[in-house]
Amino acid sequence: METNKEKLFKIAEPRNEAEHHAFKAMMAQKKWTRRSKEIALAIKMLLREKGITQNEFAQKMGVTPGQISRMLSGETNFEIKTISKIEEALGAQVIGVFDDATLSNPWPIEETEDGWMEHDQIRRAIYA
Repeated sequence: METNKEKLFKIAEPRNEAEHHAFKAMMAQKKWTRRSKEIALAIKMLLREKGITQNEFAQKMGVTPGQISRMLSGETNFEIKTISKIEEALGAQVIGVFDDATLSNPWPIEETEDGWMEHDQIRRAIYA
């Protein structure tokens, strides 16, 4: 008798090569989409921190407010050129490159009015 888990795997496994490639493409898109949402969240936090409206940000970037809205939706595949332009407009780094030691926990420790926030506190504050 098949277990529910075995039944699920049978149903979920790709039936042919085309389905297999479509699944791989979907998973690859899911990875960049997640990262895009993280970048959009970082931009939103910087805008709030600096007291910049989306319209003001659009003017600094030289784009329309609609383009900023799409950027902040987290569905944009950001180019390096765009990231650079964003960082220049905000006067802050949006993304960083981490070495092997920081890849396991890439969240910075930040100073707050109450003291230093640890990595997990920052993560909880962002995703709360």
